[in-house]
Amino acid sequence: MQLTTLDVLSDGRLDVGVGVGWMRDEHDIARGADWRRRGRMLDDVLAFLQEWWTTTPVSWDSEFFSLPAVHADLRPVQAGGPPIWIGGTSEAAMRRVGRFGTGWLGVEGLQDPDHLWSIARRVAEDAGRDPEALKTAMRISLEPGTSVDSVVDKIERFSNDGVDEAIVDAFALFPSLDQMLDFASQIVTTWSNRRTT
Repeated sequence: MQLTTLDVLSDGRLDVGVGVGWMRDEHDIARGADWRRRGRMLDDVLAFLQEWWTTTPVSWDSEFFSLPAVHADLRPVQAGGPPIWIGGTSEAAMRRVGRFGTGWLGVEGLQDPDHLWSIARRVAEDAGRDPEALKTAMRISLEPGTSVDSVVDKIERFSNDGVDEAIVDAFALFPSLDQMLDFASQIVTTWSNRRTT
């Protein structure tokens, strides 16, 4: 319901990023759930979200939770629900991308990303989804002193490598929203200037 509300309030600009996580201590503190079953739990949640966003009344009964039939009248602005980006570097994560994802939240420096990507595409096709519609996004984490030009250089390299989107993670770097928005504006301006020259 919260994701649906955010999609409505943002007029359909919400993208959802998910993953099973890698730090067991955080998982245990936040969830108190079985670490070894976290992938199956995420799969269950993603399948439920597809139902929640497209069916009414909606009900659910799985090994993880159940919901009696309810009317879900608040609908996402984006047909079928917000895009779901799935992170991870395992074959299981890539199968999840193929079954449920808009695309893959990739990471730099993987030894064989083509192998992982082929898994997502094959699973998408097996699930009746269009493998050509799957996208990739790469995260750029900003360190103190990161220049606008270095971020734009990385975006340009990603673009040349066929990456569809870049996500610039600037939340920890700037003490105010205004500073973060100013940095983002500089990135957009610099990128636009490079593309037109």
